[in-house]
Amino acid sequence: MNRFRLLAAVAALSLGALATADKIPTWLVGKYTGYSSYMKASFDLTISQDGLVFGRTQIGDKKSYAANGRYHHEELIIGHKIYGVNRRDFGNQIVNEGNRQDTVDLKKG
Repeated sequence: MNRFRLLAAVAALSLGALATADKIPTWLVGKYTGYSSYMKASFDLTISQDGLVFGRTQIGDKKSYAANGRYHHEELIIGHKIYGVNRRDFGNQIVNEGNRQDTVDLKKG
């Protein structure tokens, strides 16, 4: 019986850790627009103070996708993709860790 309680407690703590976002840098918080020449798509991205990410991708005038995610270990996890974040003079750049040619330059506003 005690072993079951210990396993249940570990499982609950693990799930809680996965559900929470890391402390996010203040310079990353905000609303962004951007464009990916690789995907030929425009992006609208909102990153909240608690590290939650809400995004919309528009490919041409035909396809639109919404995706949610979070900031975790200096990366943005959006949908099924992981993006590294680079701070730039113009705003920020995100780089798809699975395909480094897939970058999006993000401007606040």
